[in-house]
Amino acid sequence: MRRIKIHLIFLLGTTLNMGIYGVWWGIVIINCSAEFISHIYTSNKLRKLKLQMINKETTRESLNCDPLCTDELFSIKHKPSWNYFP
Repeated sequence: MRRIKIHLIFLLGTTLNMGIYGVWWGIVIINCSAEFISHIYTSNKLRKLKLQMINKETTRESLNCDPLCTDELFSIKHKPSWNYFP
């Protein structure tokens, strides 16, 4: 990945004879491409996490588990002594 950055900046700065503007445009292109790749990666991860959470909630509903229950496999329902919404 480092070579791509160096080659892009060299291409814009020297080969295309853009000088310092080529270096700056190379930095902009590299940052925009990194943002685009991170956006796609993060969107996919969040979509998978959302699906996991939906599956977990439907499993809790099918087992009649308390929403505060941390593990669906246990049938013991833990009710805290303090109030969540004062």
